[in-house]
Amino acid sequence: MTNERRGVQPWRGLDARNALVKRAIYLRDAFVEDLGGRDEMSNTQWLLCERAALSASLLEELEKRLLAGEVALDATALGELVRLQSQVVSILKTLGVERRPRKLADPLDYAASNGATA
Repeated sequence: MTNERRGVQPWRGLDARNALVKRAIYLRDAFVEDLGGRDEMSNTQWLLCERAALSASLLEELEKRLLAGEVALDATALGELVRLQSQVVSILKTLGVERRPRKLADPLDYAASNGATA
């Protein structure tokens, strides 16, 4: 049973041609996939995925505008940046998403396999 059939209305009526909407939908779908798919999620998890995706896409947009110089890095922008970052991390932690470090190759083995000599 999908969340849509359980009464959760995923962002109906939004213009998916809008870059911000497109990114939020992409992120939501990625978070849902990370949690095992729609059928494995509660309504609460689905809604939290939407909130995390919206906050993350707004954060990305703010970061992009700051880096492009479209927004001044003042106390207001910095506060918004920190608030959005904290919000995304908090929601993802609530969902149980955690950072998993990648297993990196031993540098000496990597160098040897690529023809490097010591």
